[in-house]
Amino acid sequence: MKIWVGIIFFVISTVAAAQNKRAEKLYNDAMNVLQEGEESLAMDKLQLALEYDSNFSKARYNLGLLYREVGKYNLAEEQFSILIRQQAAFPKAYVLRGKIRLEAGKTDSALADFQKAVLMYPNDYDAWHGMGTAHFMFENYEGAEEFFSKALLIFPEFPACYNDRASARMMLGKFNEALEDYKYAVDFMPQNARYHNNLGSLYLRLGREAEARAEFTKALATGEETDISINMLMLCDIAQENAQNDSLKSDWPVFHLNRSNAYALQGVSDLAMKENTLASGTDDPDLKDYTCLQKVRLLIAMKFYEQACSELKNCPLAAEYKKLVCK
Repeated sequence: MKIWVGIIFFVISTVAAAQNKRAEKLYNDAMNVLQEGEESLAMDKLQLALEYDSNFSKARYNLGLLYREVGKYNLAEEQFSILIRQQAAFPKAYVLRGKIRLEAGKTDSALADFQKAVLMYPNDYDAWHGMGTAHFMFENYEGAEEFFSKALLIFPEFPACYNDRASARMMLGKFNEALEDYKYAVDFMPQNARYHNNLGSLYLRLGREAEARAEFTKALATGEETDISINMLMLCDIAQENAQNDSLKSDWPVFHLNRSNAYALQGVSDLAMKENTLASGTDDPDLKDYTCLQKVRLLIAMKFYEQACSELKNCPLAAEYKKLVCK
């Protein structure tokens, strides 16, 4: 009997070893074809590797990364969830699952993942950054600033984190500190259009049109986010024209409406609302209706639903929003 048990154990061990070798070869093949840009083929090979060895953590980890890269977020989340069940003490898997959940709008569960990762590995700057992002989405800008700062203490060369902390500081009204953060982000990644556009937008908000124009021009030169850069350069022109025609400001509703639209495009709702108010003094009934419509949209974007509902009484063009804002 003992002999048969030994033989069976030997056979099982031999088969398992052979399967592990096949899985390892498939994994190596997947990494090779991935270097050649064959993402689909790499995913097929990784899936096959996991059929031979379902506990092959490297294969599952990279398969999850690939799924995320090609936008298959549900499949990516599934792979990292399996990995966490197999290896609970795997902080990077929690971080990546948290990022995927953030991208899918699952902010609560994403935050829980980042918190678990930090408990296991307090120096994981990606986890602290993720916590900051989650708090930003919860509109807890002070908390977001705190967690972004912790990430930067661990890893000071983190341009995305400087950019995100600047956004949090903008929401807190800390414009000078935000300006320094945006500058750091641009210094680390001078070819990133978004960072240039963000820095330029803040310069423009501070009334520094020449510096704003320089940043938008640099953003345009990268070939990315060109529509935003062009619109912001137009806003620079409007600001310059505004300065040159200061005496006409109160009598120029179309100018203020255009400027309001430009600010709204960038999400600067308070300045957009200010310009909208200046535009509302027009005597043109069509322009007055459009100005009212824009005001309703701005109030909705700012989540001032009661005020938006009140504005609807005098705004026939915005009737479609009644079900959304009037309870």
